[in-house]
Amino acid sequence: MKRKLGIALLLVAAVAVGLGRATVFRPMDFPYTAARATADVGYWDLPTGSRLAYVRVAGAAPGREVPVVYLHGGPGQAEFLPAQVASALAAEGFDVWSYHQYGAGLSSRAPARRRGEYTVGRHVADLEAVRAAIGAERLILLGQSWGGTLAASYAAAHPGRIEKLVLSAPGPAWLPAFELAQIRVLSHLSQADQAELAELITPYVSRLAFHRWLLGVHPGAAELFLGERQLDGFLEAQVTVIVRAYACDPRAASELSYPGQGYWVNRHVFADMRRVPDPRPRLRAVQAPVLILKPECDYVDEAVVREYSELFPNAVLLRIEGAGHEIRLERPREYVEAIRAFLAGEPATAEDPAAP
Repeated sequence: MKRKLGIALLLVAAVAVGLGRATVFRPMDFPYTAARATADVGYWDLPTGSRLAYVRVAGAAPGREVPVVYLHGGPGQAEFLPAQVASALAAEGFDVWSYHQYGAGLSSRAPARRRGEYTVGRHVADLEAVRAAIGAERLILLGQSWGGTLAASYAAAHPGRIEKLVLSAPGPAWLPAFELAQIRVLSHLSQADQAELAELITPYVSRLAFHRWLLGVHPGAAELFLGERQLDGFLEAQVTVIVRAYACDPRAASELSYPGQGYWVNRHVFADMRRVPDPRPRLRAVQAPVLILKPECDYVDEAVVREYSELFPNAVLLRIEGAGHEIRLERPREYVEAIRAFLAGEPATAEDPAAP
């Protein structure tokens, strides 16, 4: 009986795929730019099951005991720490590590039937496994955007492993408290950019809805109808427009690119961020020094950084003028110097007091 039911579902799915391809749903043929491995890329095979691509920049002698680990944004916007930043920190003696998170870039991806593995908890577990892999007792975390959220989640789970935190234009510590903070990116786009994004997405709404239905009927048929690389390319096309909100001057954002986009990790982690327990009470007990970088033109709500500065007992909020969400893009010197000075224990400049 089960076999007959399975065959029937497969036939229904096959017919649906055929109808979907042949009628109202136009093909989704966006180009996908794969991340390229260079000679300095290594790989960790972690006990969590993740295979993560990483780059290490060794610190100048005499080295520092605690390494810096960079956490990129997204989720699914894989990048290594820009060379200018990594080299500046390495010159101060810090070993600097950056990696592509599970589900994007050069790192491994969950099989179709296990995409539920893409969770905040899995990324936290991966980071703890990374700490063990590099043999560090404590970490200095540099989190960009969603990477700031991940850094805070790790600090809540492993407060004793944190030496210092740098949160650069961080996303919310707990998304349900700041739902609007993540969609205000649209209001930072021009009307022309908003229209371009709408024109990009609207023709595929029916196709995506059909794909979601098909996932529940027959996941294998859903993969044939709309494959992972097609969805990655679709996300890449959207991000190409959205990044114009990452800078004060949208023209500067043309320099930004994030090859190796991960559609599924982006979708599942954002969904999981709405389900995870509130980590904020545990953050109040984190005694490590924290630097919060708030760019002038950031699309993330002001209340987000204010909350971080109130949650962490030893936080400094530093505002960077003339910069958008990706501070390094428009104010690279200020970005590097602020991080370098903080890690060196020097006083920050142009700072806001963390306490009210």
